[in-house]
Amino acid sequence: MNSKRSKKLFLPKIALISMIFAALQSITPTLSAQNDQNDQNDTIDDQIPNTTQTLRPPTLIEAAEVVYPSDAWDDEVQADVIIELDLDETGAVLGATANGMMIYTYDDEGYVVETLLETLPDQWGFAQAAEEAALNYQFEPAQALTDEGWIAVPVRMAWQIGFVITYDEAILNDSTEEESLQDEVIEEQVPGRETRPVEIGTFAQLEGTLLERGTRTPMNAIAVTITSEEGISQTVFTDEQGQFFLGELAPGQWNISVTEAGYHTVDLSETLNASEAVQVRYFIERENYSMYTSRTTTTPVRREVTRRDVSLAEIQRIPGTSNDALRVVLNMPGVSRSAFDGGEIVMRGSNSSDNAYLLDGMPIPLLYHFGGLRSIVPSELLGELQVTPGGFGAAYGNATGGIVNARTGNAPESTHGHFDINVMDTSVFIQGPISERLSLQLGARRSYIDGVLAIANDLTEGINMTQAPRYYDAQARLIWEINEKNTFSTLFFLSDDAFALVSDDESDIPPEQRGGFDLTLHFQGIQTHLNSILGPQTSNALSFQLLTVEQRLAVGDNMRINMDAISLFMRDEITWNSQNEQLTLQFGVDGSIRQSDWDVAAPRIQGEGEVQEDLGETEVLITSAIVNVNDVAVYT
Repeated sequence: MNSKRSKKLFLPKIALISMIFAALQSITPTLSAQNDQNDQNDTIDDQIPNTTQTLRPPTLIEAAEVVYPSDAWDDEVQADVIIELDLDETGAVLGATANGMMIYTYDDEGYVVETLLETLPDQWGFAQAAEEAALNYQFEPAQALTDEGWIAVPVRMAWQIGFVITYDEAILNDSTEEESLQDEVIEEQVPGRETRPVEIGTFAQLEGTLLERGTRTPMNAIAVTITSEEGISQTVFTDEQGQFFLGELAPGQWNISVTEAGYHTVDLSETLNASEAVQVRYFIERENYSMYTSRTTTTPVRREVTRRDVSLAEIQRIPGTSNDALRVVLNMPGVSRSAFDGGEIVMRGSNSSDNAYLLDGMPIPLLYHFGGLRSIVPSELLGELQVTPGGFGAAYGNATGGIVNARTGNAPESTHGHFDINVMDTSVFIQGPISERLSLQLGARRSYIDGVLAIANDLTEGINMTQAPRYYDAQARLIWEINEKNTFSTLFFLSDDAFALVSDDESDIPPEQRGGFDLTLHFQGIQTHLNSILGPQTSNALSFQLLTVEQRLAVGDNMRINMDAISLFMRDEITWNSQNEQLTLQFGVDGSIRQSDWDVAAPRIQGEGEVQEDLGETEVLITSAIVNVNDVAVYT
């Protein structure tokens, strides 16, 4: 065996004994005391009584040493071999035949691949090694219950022998052997050091991959520090593939250090030459290989200090939001509520109208229904909420306050939904896959405050006002996973709010006060998104939105403001991330075409010296206009 590998065959003392004991419990039904009439030449078959009896399984007394096949050891191939043992009435093994095997190997990314091998013998020699070792096993014989009591009988049973490469933790407890092991491990920590010329002048480069020893799991978000002989240090973090990159290094001797809680420290040195890129692979060893361990990773550097991203799982645990994802915005730092909690958002003291409200990066008129009771999008539709109270980048325009961007979630993996009835409204939401690559999400909500208030008004004497506040919204989203690199989705949404105070009997009301009060806001839109992965570090997001808005405001019979608008928005953004995720470059373009039709009526304001008239007798001025606003922007 190669002494430079800090791995040891745990057979048969501890691990194998545990396997055997578990195998005994699992194979008891395979114990047989019946005669096999098809093979009269088999000695053990001739000895088995031709009856079905109650048996006590054999007990292992002594297990022989199992020789690990050298080729399999070098290739780090592991196996579980199922063999059929024939035991006589003394517990001696008369025959051992392998009849099944599971092979465990690693793929290029370090993941374990399990392969059921049905054709024996195998190319590594596991079956032969298991059979030879099993012939030297010694058991307490099996016993059968007869009229005379328990007697020893021959049996045939299934048995499992595992070939496992693991670490001998006992060596780490011995300081002398630990020092010698440390020297051996260091030699193994760079199994494949390669160099290649690069055109970077007099500088050198170091490219590496950090893996967990034994499992070859890529180590994510681990700090790798490199220090020169002059004491100059640089620190980078590994990515999800365990890779790191250090460029423009001065030629010479560099010390590489990897320190992580729960792992042995890696301390190595590399000699770097000018105009040369060194590619290395390091293995970091756990201090404890217990199965009861946990690991938490996080992004080492926040790209935008003022932006806060909150996932749906976090939102659902925040108290005071009534399970409404968008209401968590009001609890964010730098965000405050408007007077009387009317649903308007104040970010760092700016006017609510200075903020931009986005749904998947596309602008929408508002986030909440009137009064801030409910958001216009159900929480189940969202995957993440991005809140930027100020200092946002050039990717967003037409706002001087803050940005609230509600991002929809991934395609649902299972079909589920809910039906909710409460004191304010009733809502329903359902989502699930409709095929292997298509998923659908549907939601709707309708308030019944107007109905409750109407009943209360009928039961109350002396009040002749009809109150009609109500809101409703609906959503439909289709997600198509075209392939592993491209995902297309389309989202339809609508929202409607109305609040009216109308007198049932206006005979006793002055003319200028008749007509009541009416406020209505209705908008609906459709979005399409195409998200593509262009390369290992490059992605592109293309989005379109068509939005229509209808707004009505009426005070009495002589004053109104009506607005009908239609808008078309487009955004295309390409993003590149460096391998160590320390640098992100974005290039994008967005544009919009907006047309609004205004109808305004209001009493004429009396000029200087004119006699003030009653509001109901004042001349009403009516005007209308069509306003077009087009813009396009490029940002980076």
